[in-house]
Amino acid sequence: MTRKIAKSLICGTALALCATSPAWAQSTAVDALLNQARYWQERGQQSRANEAYRRVLDVDPDNAEAKRALNRRQESPTPTPVRAAKPASLASPSRRAPSTAPTPVPYRPSASERAGQDRAAGFDALGKSDLSGAKRRFDSALALIPNDADALGGLGIVALRRGEFANARDLLTRASRGGNVARWSDALASASFYAESAEARRLLANGQAGQAASIAERLVASGQGDEAVAYGLLADIYETQGRYAEAARASRQALAVPGAAAELSDQLETNAARQEALAAWTAGDSTTAERLFQRAMLTYTQDPWIRYEFGRFLLSQNRRSEANALMQSLTGFTDPDHLFAAALLAERLDKPDMARQLVERIPEAERSAEMQGFALGVAAQRAIERAVSLADGGQALQASAGLRQIGANTGLPPERRAEIAGALYDIGDLQGASSLASELMTSPLNAAEAYEPLVRILAGTGQPSAAQAAIRQASSLATGSPADAAIMRRMNGFLVTEQADRLREEGRYAEAFDVLQAGWSSAPGNNAILVSLGQLYQAGAMEQQATQTYRLVLQSDGENMAALMGLIDTASTAGDFESARAALRQAERLAPDDYNVYLAGARFHAARGANGDQLRYLERARELYMAQHGISGGAFGHGNPFATMQTTNPFATQRSVNPFDPASLSAAGKVAAPVQFGSPPTPIIQEPSPEAFSNYAGTPFNTIRPSSPNMSLPMSAATPRSNAFGKTGTTLSSQSIGSDPVLASIAAEIDTLRRENGTMVEVDTHYRERSGEKGLSQLAELGLDAAISTGFAGGRIAARAKAISIDAGTPEYNSLLGFGRNGLLQARGIIAEEEAELINAGPQHASGVAVSVKYKSDIVEVDVGSTPLGFDHVEVQGGVAVTPSLSPYSSGRLWFERRPVTDSVLSYAGTYDPVTGAEWGSVMRTGGGASFAQERNGSGFYADVSYFEMDGHNVRNNNRLQVNAGGYLQAMGTANSVLTVGINGNYQAYANNQNNFTFGHGGYFSPQHFLSVSLPVRYRYEKNALEVTGHLSPGYQSYEQDAEPFYPTDPAAQGELDALSMLNSDVTAYHDASSETGFGINLGGSFWYDLNGQTRIGGELDLNTFGEYNEVKTVFGLKQSLGAK
Repeated sequence: MTRKIAKSLICGTALALCATSPAWAQSTAVDALLNQARYWQERGQQSRANEAYRRVLDVDPDNAEAKRALNRRQESPTPTPVRAAKPASLASPSRRAPSTAPTPVPYRPSASERAGQDRAAGFDALGKSDLSGAKRRFDSALALIPNDADALGGLGIVALRRGEFANARDLLTRASRGGNVARWSDALASASFYAESAEARRLLANGQAGQAASIAERLVASGQGDEAVAYGLLADIYETQGRYAEAARASRQALAVPGAAAELSDQLETNAARQEALAAWTAGDSTTAERLFQRAMLTYTQDPWIRYEFGRFLLSQNRRSEANALMQSLTGFTDPDHLFAAALLAERLDKPDMARQLVERIPEAERSAEMQGFALGVAAQRAIERAVSLADGGQALQASAGLRQIGANTGLPPERRAEIAGALYDIGDLQGASSLASELMTSPLNAAEAYEPLVRILAGTGQPSAAQAAIRQASSLATGSPADAAIMRRMNGFLVTEQADRLREEGRYAEAFDVLQAGWSSAPGNNAILVSLGQLYQAGAMEQQATQTYRLVLQSDGENMAALMGLIDTASTAGDFESARAALRQAERLAPDDYNVYLAGARFHAARGANGDQLRYLERARELYMAQHGISGGAFGHGNPFATMQTTNPFATQRSVNPFDPASLSAAGKVAAPVQFGSPPTPIIQEPSPEAFSNYAGTPFNTIRPSSPNMSLPMSAATPRSNAFGKTGTTLSSQSIGSDPVLASIAAEIDTLRRENGTMVEVDTHYRERSGEKGLSQLAELGLDAAISTGFAGGRIAARAKAISIDAGTPEYNSLLGFGRNGLLQARGIIAEEEAELINAGPQHASGVAVSVKYKSDIVEVDVGSTPLGFDHVEVQGGVAVTPSLSPYSSGRLWFERRPVTDSVLSYAGTYDPVTGAEWGSVMRTGGGASFAQERNGSGFYADVSYFEMDGHNVRNNNRLQVNAGGYLQAMGTANSVLTVGINGNYQAYANNQNNFTFGHGGYFSPQHFLSVSLPVRYRYEKNALEVTGHLSPGYQSYEQDAEPFYPTDPAAQGELDALSMLNSDVTAYHDASSETGFGINLGGSFWYDLNGQTRIGGELDLNTFGEYNEVKTVFGLKQSLGAK
């Protein structure tokens, strides 16, 4: 910041001049006075010579020559004055007597003598620090003798002591040419040093940090002048350039210079501490940066700029409350620097009113130019925001008038006026923006970034030559920093993309491609060029290449609206709904009031078949469009403006032509391979490969005609809003709604959706088989699921019927011992020493139809129904879940539900004790949980926790706590496929072990401790009508199951069994405890194919060996839409 530079440099300069200038003045004054005395003495005017000698002694009391001359004069005899003759009496001219002697002529000193007197007087005044008097006498001497070396040298010293370094350097250079170079050499060196220092400071203040750095580096390398000042200046320049580590080293080198003044050293110590903290911050070491900032604040309590930079650091860490507290601490001071630092922080905290109040507390007389500019800028920014708000509310003309009035204020800093021009362009006032931009081009701006809105305006309004001139002026101000380099790339990109977009709109796709390729070669990494390329691909129906291009842009700039809008469309077209949804959410966050975002959202929901969401987005887009264009409500025209539109394919007759070699492909009749963009998109930000252009092929651009405007084409972020400042001068508010093509198109879509509120029928069959003991834990399930759904209240409501048949087989003799109360019969037989007569349980089978009603939207999901009707015991089941989006990259989920435990026939349907006929089983779990998931660029993490209570008929109550967490990385990603790898951990704990089939047990896996760690690999492929997924999760598991009584809910039976076991050790009253550790795997996949846009068929397969049993699931299904898609 220039205020720091000025403080440190001026401090050093003043100290240096105070220490050295009197010595130069004394030396030159003595020499000049001695020369003057000798001059008068040689001409016999001893009194004048004595006066000069006495002046010498005033300056230098020990001067030997002056003492000798004056002593010699005192020792000489005083001559007898000659009496003058009495003059004759006056007479008339005619009678005057002849003169006897000539009349003496008064002595008139020569110009040289008078100049010498002025020189002497000038040096005398200089010795007394009378700079004004000295300058006046030296100027008088130069008026008599224009090139008098001593007078020039004296004036040079006056200028040096006044801080007029450039003038001092020029005067002392001229004085040195007078012959006595050694006399002025020290003063000239000092003047040159401080003149160059001042020039570096001026350049820096004008935004020319690169040139300023060159001067400062030269001063440091020369070793001349005040090294501490030179290093301090260099440190301040480096800090302005963002080269904080180099700045800190330069400040430390300045401190190492011996003899630096105390005030300068204090400032350098403060600067070094601040720069070291900034260096750690920019290097990404936030912990060290915070420690250095805090230490610096404790050490240099009176420096406001350390607090200001720490406040910026806190804001970068999203610690706004701490930054606000820091800003408040600065407001307690009354000096200008503290108040200004507080105002700057207030602006960064989005508190423009407070920033304005803080600046107003600084007295006008004490405000620097930077402070004044900031105050004007704050006021202007508030006016700009108000005007943009008016435009957003449909009052574009009023907004334009306000912005034009503000922009006409020449008292505003030109950089702020450039922002106003940019705002005019954004609201669609192209004429006002162009006029103001052209005016600003006549006066230079002080920073490269200030030219950016001007280049955007001039390029966007068809003035490429003027835009080029603006880029040249910006280039002369660029510092070479990464930020300025990025600005220059953006401005060059404006020119390239505007030309390419115009060619694209004219259907000249091949020429547009050539322009973009040339622009990319000169400015690789320019996202604006890539966005324009994506739009060109999209216009040419090359969706895959367009998607790939947009993803490359978003890797480095996740908030690029043009790329987000394009990706929504292309990913939706490709069926990559996850990517499209993520892009849509990001776009909504960035531009919540842009109707184009909601049109893109409607296209996305249409692509995925969510008609309710599509309708909602279309209605919101219409609402925003009408508000932004000042259109009041009213009926749409009945006529469909698209009814008579030609429906022929504009690309039907196109030839396959390579834009780089048209003849080769047209002659061969070939279509080249798809374009390659280097490495496929990954979460790692990488520089796009130039092969994005050199490997171009696919649908040719040479003969493609532009398609008719429609909602499927993205809106470029560089395109100004639809405006009321066209050539006709009319506004949309004066047009009928039915005549507006955008509104008419939206209305047509809404009408279609409302007429054809699609209903969908889904039918699938499923089969599930679980290993285990026949008649007990073994399970085979066959089901048929049918559902019908339709749009309702922004979501879909469905009615479902699920026919289920489950079978475990018939328990064999050994299995009967662990079934029902047969174990008690066996125990009695052991005691009686006779074979027990176990009672056969019969086939374990159940069937029925579960019915339910469900509503689901993006946020809420609710269902209620029953367990299968036909089971001996029927329970109500259902649940509710809320899934809010917490950010563009994260979501949460809260749920509560009551569901059947489907591990076995016993747990799901219940069964009967063959001994007593008592029913038991039919276990339900009731509880809920919470989860959090975050994903960005295909990689993310998740975690959930849940708690459930288990209850059943004549079954011991139980509860379960589960914690699940994991993360994943996108290992591969293309336009149609994605591969992720990750890690998952799962922990479960049940209160008691219910994994048995004696009376009172639930028949479900319920370990007291279960832990598994797996490495899931997931793959998804989607292209056109095909969707394929696959997953593989190998891992290890470990679990423990406690020993449990045979009959936990029948105290009498369990008491008898306990007593019998005491009589004979062969009688067992408890199920054994168990534990196991080993390998597990879960694998599966799915396949779905869209037959005609309304019918999908497919299936799923899943194998899971985690837990005590192995389970296989299969599904085959059909999904049929009735009515509109």
